[in-house]
Amino acid sequence: MSIKLLGYSVPSISLMQQLSPNHAVQQLAADLASYESDIGVITETDLKSKHTDATLSISGYTLSRRDRQRRRGGGVAMYSRCILQPTVWTHSADDPTYELLCVLAAGVFIGALYHQPRAQYTTQSLLNYIEACLDELTH
Repeated sequence: MSIKLLGYSVPSISLMQQLSPNHAVQQLAADLASYESDIGVITETDLKSKHTDATLSISGYTLSRRDRQRRRGGGVAMYSRCILQPTVWTHSADDPTYELLCVLAAGVFIGALYHQPRAQYTTQSLLNYIEACLDELTH
């Protein structure tokens, strides 16, 4: 259920941690319905290319995801109500090292980020990347 903020409709967002194909999708679908969430943001999805979107689908929602590359764990995903017409936004200098997913839904950009405890990059390089993304989004 969207809320009004300064005269604009803002989608309701739920933040969840961990998703695996074993019954978690059914639980997530139930949570999204019970909380009346327009968007569900999931961190630490642990999804890989072998996990197809079809096995992770939830009726009435569009799945967007950014899986961790070449390492275990991590990853982020977003389920957005189809009526919000979600579109994934990608930075022009996209770097798959960072587990950052940006989705435009109902005129609002929503970001999902997972910063792993033992990252193969410095915190400063992540902050620089986020700043570059925000600069591009605002221009």
